[in-house]
Amino acid sequence: MGYWSSPIVIELYVCLAYIVRELTLPATQTKEATILGATDLASSLPEKSDARLNIRTKASIKAAIEKAAELSGMDLSTFTTSAALLRAQDVIAAHERTVLAPVDHAAFFDALERPAAPTEKLLAAAKLHKEMVADSE
Repeated sequence: MGYWSSPIVIELYVCLAYIVRELTLPATQTKEATILGATDLASSLPEKSDARLNIRTKASIKAAIEKAAELSGMDLSTFTTSAALLRAQDVIAAHERTVLAPVDHAAFFDALERPAAPTEKLLAAAKLHKEMVADSE
């Protein structure tokens, strides 16, 4: 087993992902409390709220959002902004990390630790690239 696939390194990846997620929420809140609408995420940011976001939606969707905001004790703007920010953070996080099955994880890090020898085609491509880059300078 190589360094990158050791249990300690894997555990560090898991801890790091958890820490990054927790750092995006106020210190006293959990994701579950945020989902329930107990947190105004926008107010925890140190910048002025002067950007506008206008959306069109169906009346039934607006009514559901208004009801959820009321049940959460927030005004419509605060609730919508907090819900959108939470979802945006989740989408960004999902796109910025790759989750591998254990067998794929092992294969990936094995390839990093013991790369295959370059093929003739790869060597030719590298030579061509080097020539083209030298010609463009």
